[in-house]
Amino acid sequence: MRQLSRQLKHFYLFILTGCMIFFITKIIYAQDQKIKFAVIGDHKKDYAGLENALTFINKQAIDFLIVAGDFFPLGQAYTNYYSLRDFEVSCEKPPEMQNVYFVLGNHDRVPYGEIFFREHIAPYYPENGPQNAPSGTVFSFDRGNAHFVVTNQYWNYEEGGYTNEQLNWIEKDLQASQQLFKFVIGHEPAFPLDRHVGNSLDLNPIMRDKFWKILADNGVQAFFCGHTHHLSVIKSQGVYQIDTGEVASDHLAIIIFEINGTSAVARLYETKGSIPNDTFFNLPLGGSNSGDTAYSVVFNSGIGEENDNSPRCFIRTLAP
Repeated sequence: MRQLSRQLKHFYLFILTGCMIFFITKIIYAQDQKIKFAVIGDHKKDYAGLENALTFINKQAIDFLIVAGDFFPLGQAYTNYYSLRDFEVSCEKPPEMQNVYFVLGNHDRVPYGEIFFREHIAPYYPENGPQNAPSGTVFSFDRGNAHFVVTNQYWNYEEGGYTNEQLNWIEKDLQASQQLFKFVIGHEPAFPLDRHVGNSLDLNPIMRDKFWKILADNGVQAFFCGHTHHLSVIKSQGVYQIDTGEVASDHLAIIIFEINGTSAVARLYETKGSIPNDTFFNLPLGGSNSGDTAYSVVFNSGIGEENDNSPRCFIRTLAP
């Protein structure tokens, strides 16, 4: 009996030691993770604005780019602008290691995307989304210590929103992720400001609130969206909503998000169409005599805040 007791003690000590090593290793691994990505949206046919945006982004040494919808028509933009800046989707790369991820917006021939998207983009994105979802439009992937969930708000939801089928998948996917940082991307905002108020996800507040609760309950730091053409940042239930503004020749908004271990910062740039200048970022609250502005939002893993159930606006700008 004593021999058995000693064996059990050794067994439990072995398990405990193994768990401690795993935990410490995970902390060290997380602290060593560095990734940098950019988010833009709503450029449509404004190729002059897109040229300026990609010129700036290309100088930031990012790992990949996310386009939060309304990129139609994609063929010309992809061939003449994205691919020339090395933002390509390639069959030679794993689905989770592509240089650019396009998220469908309301102008992108939803719910399947235009022919160019369906033939040259979608087949090379992850295939871990809901079984019935249009190919390449709902999926998730990991980069560094971050988990990204791409959604399709127009799948079985013509006016834009989420069905229970997609919400169930989003919830299960987030629950399964052990990454320190979690981000969800969709085109229309949950809490629109200034434009598309009442006809974004807030058109159906019950489903909108269900979606937001899933994000809050599963450690999501931020939801990236577009649609309104107004750069803004709000926070509700511990989750940030970052509206990417637009990419246009007279109004340019770009988000650069950098993760360094267990902390991260989002830098939001906005100009009257010109290529952003990093020097104005050092001014208080951003801003320069030319009307260009820049802001920063600091994030931490496991972010959350009590008693903030009502959306609170941190940054709000108006398109010219």
